[in-house]
Order: sequence, then C-alpha cells, then structure tokens
Amino acid sequence: MTFCPVCGEEFCARHFDSWWNPETFDWEKSSWILAKHCSDHFYVWWDSQRFNWQDGSCQLARRCNKYFDIWWDPDKFSWERCSWTLAEFCHDRFFDWWDPDKFNWKFGSCELARYCTEYFDFWWDPDKFNWKVSWALAKWCHMHFYKWWDPFKFNVEVNRDLLESYCSQYRHIWERDIRLRKLLRSDSS
Repeated sequence: MTFCPVCGEEFCARHFDSWWNPETFDWEKSSWILAKHCSDHFYVWWDSQRFNWQDGSCQLARRCNKYFDIWWDPDKFSWERCSWTLAEFCHDRFFDWWDPDKFNWKFGSCELARYCTEYFDFWWDPDKFNWKVSWALAKWCHMHFYKWWDPFKFNVEVNRDLLESYCSQYRHIWERDIRLRKLLRSDSS
C-alpha cells in the first residue's frame, strides 16, 4: 500500500509527487487506483508496459478518457470485463474502439443502447445483442424501433410498460405483433 507521507491518505492525489515512485509502486495490485484517483497526474505515472490492464481497463475508460489517444490499445484492453465502460465513458470515441467481435455484448448491450444510440446503425446486431436487456432498446433506441423490434425476442411480459412509455407511436405495430406471437405460441402447444 502506498500512503502519502504528508497527509497519511492512501494514494493521495493532492500530494502525488510526495509518494509516487514508479520503481516501488505495486503495479500489479494498484494500477487501477492510479487511474481512479490520480488521473490528473496521468502523464507522470502512465506506463503501458507496467499497467495492469486486466484490473485497470475499466478505470482508464472511466477516469482517463480524456487521455484516450495515449492509453488506448485494443490488444491490451480488458474487453471481457470492461467493454461497457467504453460505451459509457468513451462513446465520443466510438469509431476508434468499436469492434463487434471483441465487445462483450452480454455485459455491454445496455450501455450501447443508452450511450451509443447515435451510432446505432454501426453497432446493431440482433444476433449479438443481449435481449435480456431489450428494455434498453425501448427506452433509449425507440427512434430505431423498426430496426430492432422483434416480438419473439423483446421481453414483452416484463417490459410492456416501456413500450407504452417510449414506443407509443408504434403501438399499432407492437400490439399486432404481440397478438400474433400469442397465437403462434398457442398453436404450437
């Protein structure tokens, strides 16, 4: 652990220069803390080779997004754990990081819908999108209703209220499709 010799706080950003030593710093366990608490000193501590990308990628996207051009490395970034942070905190750099094959759709689909709506046509893939968060499509991508609507994949039982709130202008379509879905399911049983 690295405590500030001035105030005694752990990883004190105010007195960063008093405790920072890249040679004794525990890069493996504490890289993420640098990104989280000391982003204002990014140029001093950043070391792509020493940084623990597995533990620190989320905090880089969240706290150091203004330095994106410096730290971004798609081969080192922890896509599995932190894809969602790119969508949420680096959406303005969408075209720099977007890779549908590396992106973790299971844990990032909601953030794509919420923060990357303007790039919908580039990321939308009904076969990869996590339909368990289909409510996010109704809430944030309702303007793309005709592209994503699928009565067999959208969780109508749980999210009908969101359809009513955000997709009411398409009611004639989704009500018809829901009735049709019920008919088809009753025929098959």
